[in-house]
Amino acid sequence: MSEQPIAPIRQSSFSDAVTIGALNAKLAEANAELAKWKIKVLADVVSTQSGFGVKLNVYKENGQGIIKTIETPDVLYYQDDQAGLIDIIVNDVFEHLFKQLIRNELTPFISRGVRNAAQRVNAQLGIKS
Repeated sequence: MSEQPIAPIRQSSFSDAVTIGALNAKLAEANAELAKWKIKVLADVVSTQSGFGVKLNVYKENGQGIIKTIETPDVLYYQDDQAGLIDIIVNDVFEHLFKQLIRNELTPFISRGVRNAAQRVNAQLGIKS
């Protein structure tokens, strides 16, 4: 059995591997950022004291979530048009899962922007801060 020589690694192959590794790292970062906004929904018809309802479990990957039960009177009221009920639940989910996340995302930009603009206005008016 004769040994085959190992082909030398070309510089371009190494550069390609580094580029692919960097792109994979960026893709992983992007997926982590997107995961903050992704929700999952489980819905079941459940027995309630007055009949049947719908139990919704809306949650994020980190386990944070909200459970809503649509009771029998609401099932009967919204059976022909669920738009109002959907709006109520969307508002509850937004308030519970996303409001603080959006606040956290916006706060540094708004704070820096207002601070920088105020410094420029004050400088223009000759006010020292």
